[in-house]
Amino acid sequence: MRSLSVSFAAFLFAASLAGCAGLTADKTPRQPATDSGATVGEARGSTSTVLSVNKPPRFTLSSPLKDNIIHDAAAHSSLRGPQQGLRTASSRALSKGKLDYASVLELAMNGNHDAEFELGAMFHDGDGVGRDFGKALEWYRKAASAGNRQAAFNLGLMLQNGEGAGADPDAARNWFIRASDAGDARGALQLGTMAYAEKDYSKALSYFLKSAGQGLADAQMNVGIMHIRGEGVPSQDLVGGYAWLTLSKEGGNQRAAAMLDGLSGKMTEEQKMEGKAKAQELGAEVNEAVGD
Repeated sequence: MRSLSVSFAAFLFAASLAGCAGLTADKTPRQPATDSGATVGEARGSTSTVLSVNKPPRFTLSSPLKDNIIHDAAAHSSLRGPQQGLRTASSRALSKGKLDYASVLELAMNGNHDAEFELGAMFHDGDGVGRDFGKALEWYRKAASAGNRQAAFNLGLMLQNGEGAGADPDAARNWFIRASDAGDARGALQLGTMAYAEKDYSKALSYFLKSAGQGLADAQMNVGIMHIRGEGVPSQDLVGGYAWLTLSKEGGNQRAAAMLDGLSGKMTEEQKMEGKAKAQELGAEVNEAVGD
């Protein structure tokens, strides 16, 4: 993937300045909420932050921006089949769901890491075999250790939720890091949510920006929210928040769309025009990065 261009990189750098300056928001942060409507396995698959002379009045958070606005990745991968780039006939068959448990097991026993991932998903969901979280952990671990980013994410989620073993947040974090480092945007989103819960807003924003730059609408929403709240950035930035919420809305996030409606009423027409222009600029950067 080609690195983001200079303008977007500058945006990321500016957003990180708050952590260095030790700035904090003047309101009590709300804890991130888990999207409890999604079952595990169901979804397997601003302008510059430089301070201006004429700062806008602080935006008072109100419904629907008030509650449950930091979203984590509490759902397993939507990609039950193999990762992009694997070309074997068995991988293509796995991705189309044409192989039964016995066939998948045979492939896994012969070292096919896609099959190892698939077995983890089958045991987790009770799909074609009895549900067994212990075996799901075993097969996910095999696939994740071999570099399967989807398995690394799902393994981290199981460890975080205490499925098949006691909850182990530290181990979960390590697997999310491996998933994120391998290019899984959901891993970065989850790491951002964990950092946010720990009130490390600079780190949270950094992870959310990484995920947002990969096109994940939930992460784009979180970046927008943090700009609106003035968390992880030098000061409240309504224009930046508007831009990121716009990207998230365009990515199909209905929660971001509702938030954008609420935010629009607090902004001048000039600010909204600036936010729309920034959204187009950021969108082009994200598309270029994702397109590679």
